[in-house]
Amino acid sequence: MVIGSLAAVSRTTFRDHIAESLRASILNGDLPPGTPLVEGRLAERFGVSRGPLREAMRQLTEEGLLTTKAYTATHVTQLTEKDL
Repeated sequence: MVIGSLAAVSRTTFRDHIAESLRASILNGDLPPGTPLVEGRLAERFGVSRGPLREAMRQLTEEGLLTTKAYTATHVTQLTEKDL
């Protein structure tokens, strides 16, 4: 929505920024399939607590970009051309 020359500011959260960054890294190959994602290291890298990071990772799991195995780890999913 534009009011005069002012455009509305999109609302984004830490979760949104983290998910966008991880998604881009997965899709451009910086995080290849099978790469384990360690919450503590990623939270430190992004400068956030584990809460928003977990939410972002849950979102990417729902999108099929990450695979989580209970009590072990979360990994980048092997994607096919069809997935992309």
